[in-house]
Amino acid sequence: MQTQTFVAPADFICPIFSIQTKGDRDVLGDFLGTGFFLSDPKVFVTCAHVIRNETRLAISHCPSGMSYRTSVLAVAESTDLALMNVDRYYPAAAAQITKQIINTNHLVSCYDYSTVRRTSGETFPVNPATRIGNVTRLLRREDRDVRFDQALEVSFPILHGASGAPILGPIGINDFALLGVGFGNVQYEAKPAVVYETLDEQNEIFEQVQYMLPLGVAINRMHLVNLLEKETTFRFASLPR
Repeated sequence: MQTQTFVAPADFICPIFSIQTKGDRDVLGDFLGTGFFLSDPKVFVTCAHVIRNETRLAISHCPSGMSYRTSVLAVAESTDLALMNVDRYYPAAAAQITKQIINTNHLVSCYDYSTVRRTSGETFPVNPATRIGNVTRLLRREDRDVRFDQALEVSFPILHGASGAPILGPIGINDFALLGVGFGNVQYEAKPAVVYETLDEQNEIFEQVQYMLPLGVAINRMHLVNLLEKETTFRFASLPR
């Protein structure tokens, strides 16, 4: 019987950096966000706003400490998605696009690098975070200022630095079904915690107390499928049901 090898999320979900030149060598510059590898087609995915205005990019493979240059393959600003090629590295396993139906209450997880911060010099302590929750609803274009249809609202926030992280659903012990790509948050009022002073109709000052609860929003995989079918040989219709 063939033994299945466990693949850690850090093997295919990586932090993205700009590249800067110091003296006669290139080094990692600013931390930009999170991205991930797809199993088919073999590309690296992130959000378009993560790499916007950057021309020299690299990812870091955290288990080995190695960095790899990337080049931009395609960008879709309308759906905030970007495809990249990575030089000299591809993981043993990666996120899969499947025909798994996405439902409200679908169990999901997110592995991201929102905790990455430069401390001194060229040091970037990496302590990735795993978030587990569920799809709370599918958002329409007119809901909560979302720019595109069928965005996934999830029960945990997409923090700064987590943009581009995959929203994954379980399909077995060692397989990762891609459901969406985290890119931002919507906010809802919850228990009072913040006090605002405003003017009422009589021009008198009164206090308004608010607390905003952020819930993450992810780009539905269908928008990624459209981009892949346009820019690569990938065809969603050919996937097994």
